[in-house]
Amino acid sequence: MRKIFTALTFLRRVLLFLLLAVLIPTSIDRCSNDGKRGINDHVREVQADGSYTEMMIDRSFSIDDDTLTVDKAYVTPKRILLTYTYRHHNRGYSWSFPESTLKLILSDGQQLNYQSGGSSGRSWGQRGQISFLLPKDPIEKAKLVYDWYDRHAELDIPLTKAGSEQ
Repeated sequence: MRKIFTALTFLRRVLLFLLLAVLIPTSIDRCSNDGKRGINDHVREVQADGSYTEMMIDRSFSIDDDTLTVDKAYVTPKRILLTYTYRHHNRGYSWSFPESTLKLILSDGQQLNYQSGGSSGRSWGQRGQISFLLPKDPIEKAKLVYDWYDRHAELDIPLTKAGSEQ
């Protein structure tokens, strides 16, 4: 009976060692690369459209206790791509930000069509991008509108003659 307990103890220690050998490097990599994974290739995506203009926006609005920040805008001959950061206030309970609820409204009331979007979750929230088709006429600014259920927010986005020859 003692030999069985010794064999089981040895087996348990080997399994514990193997699991730790796998989990520790994975955990370290995940923590150290938290800001470097996911939606980070937006520049490559806009470069595929040809010439582009990059504009720092860095404007925010609150959604309940959370914050949505539009970081940058990229204007290409085909689209306007906005990168955003969504920060959760309560880390214990959070939801994915529905980027399809964002609309880009021009000063004449025209709503730009949502083309695509994507996001990558983080421990503190998420980073993402949303793309809109470029209008035919040049625009200097637009309003980003968030309207979902009982939540509503607006943010002015300067676009410096988006749609004109660049």
